[in-house]
Amino acid sequence: MKSARLVGFGMSIVCVTAGCDDEEAGPGGSERSSPDASVSDDGRRSSDRDAAVRPGDPRSPGSSTGSTPSTEPVGEPSALPSAVNEPSSNDQKHRDGGVPSPGSEAVPDGAAVPAPEPTASNATGIDAGAPTKDAASAAEPEPEPEPEPQPAVIAILGSSSVAGKNLDQPQYGGEENLDNTWANRYTRFLTTSRPGSSVILLAKAGYDTWQGLPTGTSVPSGMPSPDPNLNVSKAISFAPHALIVHYPSTRDLNQDVQISTIVANLVTIADEAATIGAETWVMGPNPNTDQTQQSLDAKLAFRAALSAEFGAHFIDNWAVVTLSDGSADPDLILLDGAHPNAEGHRVIFELVRDTGIPDALLGN
Repeated sequence: MKSARLVGFGMSIVCVTAGCDDEEAGPGGSERSSPDASVSDDGRRSSDRDAAVRPGDPRSPGSSTGSTPSTEPVGEPSALPSAVNEPSSNDQKHRDGGVPSPGSEAVPDGAAVPAPEPTASNATGIDAGAPTKDAASAAEPEPEPEPEPQPAVIAILGSSSVAGKNLDQPQYGGEENLDNTWANRYTRFLTTSRPGSSVILLAKAGYDTWQGLPTGTSVPSGMPSPDPNLNVSKAISFAPHALIVHYPSTRDLNQDVQISTIVANLVTIADEAATIGAETWVMGPNPNTDQTQQSLDAKLAFRAALSAEFGAHFIDNWAVVTLSDGSADPDLILLDGAHPNAEGHRVIFELVRDTGIPDALLGN
């Protein structure tokens, strides 16, 4: 195995592949014979002897001196300078168009070209003035550590879907508890990804936008009053960065409450949150397995109105829990036909998570 040493930056490269030996060794590991090299009786190749005689040397068969070659054995080559294969000044002239470089002196044919004086550069192969690798590394500043993500406070207002209605009822295809509601999943995600964060859940089955209005808001006759323990006024008392509001408003839609009235209630909630600098994201209607065409049309109109009013702050939960015809995906809904099952809560959670609410407000 041949070893090639690369001088510079203190590294050695050792060739360990078979190709390294194959380049210079034939079968059995012996050196390959060059077609133009023959071996003499004394065991040396003729090319080795020829390399020891320069043109113009009296021993050269082609010497122009006309001298008869010596019949005495050439013997071992004399200690020629390591630069025997370096071009002569005449060669240099041919390459330079016959003009020697400034300050150069012609060297007679056959004379040894003196090796350059060792310097701090060519003695080691490293420029003495260049910084070493270690020095360059030491000069590089250490990268600053990534800042820890800021804790976020999110308040969630809503009704039965946020509260996890029937998810803890096995008779409806639910589980044994409410651990996997989308709101609880989101709480675990946020407190893990942003340590110190908190989520405030203010939801109750059967609630609509009326209960979420600010405390003291006047409401039309026959409509429920704001709940001071579960409304936006309660939510902003926790100084949240953002609110997520999910009132599917199925009851209001079924009672022919104007969509514009429901949207206006949600705008009032968002405006109240804005008084402390909190932003609001709004979610839309839920599908039902037994919804009529009239109910479906009302929900689709409600969804479109929310998208138009809240734009990028509208979270379209309808899109992830329905089939193409607008009916509820049976794989994502409980047997009650109205509320998401554990898998439905999972896809809603992923939708809310991917909205990136805390990142939009606090950065990554």
